[in-house]
Amino acid sequence: YDNTAKRQAFKACALKTGETGEEFSSLSNVAALLKPDKTEAEIEAFREKFSKLKEQRESLCVAKELGIVKDNALSKDGLEKYIKNSVIDPSILDDVLQEMEECWNLVQTCTITELKR
Repeated sequence: YDNTAKRQAFKACALKTGETGEEFSSLSNVAALLKPDKTEAEIEAFREKFSKLKEQRESLCVAKELGIVKDNALSKDGLEKYIKNSVIDPSILDDVLQEMEECWNLVQTCTITELKR
C-alpha cells in the first residue's frame, strides 16, 4: 500500500486549529517538550508514541482530508478513490474493493458520532 496521501493528510490535520480554538502541537516541536538530557533514541521513541496518539485523535480529520468522510458521513466514492490510489499491487485491488463494498453495506447508515464510538 502507498500511504503517501495518508501521511500528507495527517500532517495537514496536525497543523489545523482544533474545534475549541487550540492549535494542535506541531510534531517538529516535540523535542522541545523533553528534558535536555534525553538521548536521541528516547526522543525518537517519544516522537513515535506522540505521533501515534495524535493520529488516533485526529483520525476523523484525516478521513475528511482523504475524502473518505464528506458531509459527516462516509463517502463511498471517497473510499473507492482512496483504495485505488493506495493499493500498489493490482492483483489485489478487486478483492480490496469487494471488501470495501461489504463494509460500506454494513455502515452506510451510520453517523460520524456512531463511527467515533
